[in-house]
Amino acid sequence: MTSGKEMKLICVILVMFSGFMEPTSDFLIIGPYAPLVVNAVEDLVLPCSLQPTISAVDMTVEWFRQDLTETDQYVHLYEDHEDRNENQIRSYRGRTGLFKEELQKGNTSLKLSGVQPSDNGLYKCLIKSESWYDDITLRVTVNGKGFHAWKIAVICITAFGVILIAFIVYILKGTFSMNIFQE
Repeated sequence: MTSGKEMKLICVILVMFSGFMEPTSDFLIIGPYAPLVVNAVEDLVLPCSLQPTISAVDMTVEWFRQDLTETDQYVHLYEDHEDRNENQIRSYRGRTGLFKEELQKGNTSLKLSGVQPSDNGLYKCLIKSESWYDDITLRVTVNGKGFHAWKIAVICITAFGVILIAFIVYILKGTFSMNIFQE
């Protein structure tokens, strides 16, 4: 039989060790620590995977922008074995996709096609099962973010205008020179 002092000592030891034995998850989400740098218009893969390798097919995979204040911040949502992008941010529609064949291997990376300057920012990959969840944050830096499509359009229109004026001057020059010689 143990005495009251021994019981107190055992309780103190158990309390001390319980601090070291916090519940830990059996899985981690792995992704890059450094920012992902991409040029505008290129495609980008945002890496995110489970370690150790387990299937993510039955899990929920949420990709969203952490730095936006919009109500609907979803960049991509995979839930109940399918993509559910009804609440996806409008600028991402038709430009995102998971590698479905890779979900079985725990790869929940997101492909972002045709990167735009507005894609610059913080992205969160959140993976949830019924009893567990974890997330990571990735930073995306878009190069060439100051050169928008409207600037290309202005350059093209200006070039077309210069060529059109040169053509008109050439035609009119020929017309006036013929009229002088005919008189």
